[in-house]
Amino acid sequence: MTVTIDGSSEFKEYRLLSAGEPLRQGDVLESVDTEVSKWQRRLLVLTADCDFAHGKHQGRVTCVPILESRDYLLEFQLPSLRASYSKKPLAAIQAQLARAGSSGVTTDRLIEWIGEQTTTEVVAGLGVATASVDEMSAHIDALRTLYSSYPALDAGIAAFATAIEKTGLAKSRDEALARVRNDLRTRFNSLPGDAMFLGSVGPGNSDGYCAYLRHIEQVWEADVAIAPTRSAVTHRRLARLEDRFTVAVAQQFGMVFMSIGLPARYDEGRKRHGEKLGEGIL
Repeated sequence: MTVTIDGSSEFKEYRLLSAGEPLRQGDVLESVDTEVSKWQRRLLVLTADCDFAHGKHQGRVTCVPILESRDYLLEFQLPSLRASYSKKPLAAIQAQLARAGSSGVTTDRLIEWIGEQTTTEVVAGLGVATASVDEMSAHIDALRTLYSSYPALDAGIAAFATAIEKTGLAKSRDEALARVRNDLRTRFNSLPGDAMFLGSVGPGNSDGYCAYLRHIEQVWEADVAIAPTRSAVTHRRLARLEDRFTVAVAQQFGMVFMSIGLPARYDEGRKRHGEKLGEGIL
C-alpha cells in the first residue's frame, strides 16, 4: 500500500482533524474489522451538518462506500466490457443456432446454456461441422470466460485478454492485455455520474478510490470513534474531505437521484415547436 506522509507535497483531498471534533459531512470512516465487505470498509459521511447539530438524524449516519479503484473497476467497469467483447462470439454461435434451426434462443439463455454444459457438449448440441469445431469451441470458451466472475481485477483482466485473443479480436497476448487495460483506463478517466474519484482519503490511504453514490450504508454515530477510545466501535474516523470535495460529492449524489427522464414524445414535441419558431416572418 502507498502511504501518504502528512505534510508532504503530494496532493491530498482530505485534511486531518483534532481528536474529538464532532462528526460532520465529508468525514471518512474506516472499519475496525479488516474482514468487512468492500461496501463497509471505507465510508464517506453524507449526513448534513445541520442534521448532526440538531439531532435530526436520530443517531443514524448516512454514508456512501469509498471503493478501492481496483474494486470499483472489477465490480462495474470490467463487466461493462462484455458488451463489446462478446459481440463476435455471440454472433458466431447465434449464426450456428440459426443453421441448426434454433434461431429463437435468447442471448441470456444461450449464456446460461454455455455455463451449464462443457464446450464439447455445446458443440455437439449446435451440430457444428467437423471443420469448424475448433473455431466454434474458441467462441464458446471465450463467451464462458467473459461471463464468469473473478476475485480480483488482475485475474479479470487476464481472463478477458484470453477471451478476446481466442476470438481473434487481438492478434497476440500482449495486444489483448493492452486492449483490456486501455479500455479500462478510458472508462476510469471518464467515470459516470454515480462515481467520483478520490486519490487520497486519509493517512495511509492514497491508492486511489471511487466514492460510489448509488449504494447507501448507515452506521450508528455512537459506533464511530472520533478519538482514541477503549469502547467497542465499528468504525473510526480517518480524516475529513476538504470543503470543495465534500460539496462536490454531495452535489453529485443529489444529481444521481434528482435526474428525471422524460418521454421521447416530449422531446419530439419540443423539436417540432423549435422548428416552427420564426415561421411566417417576412
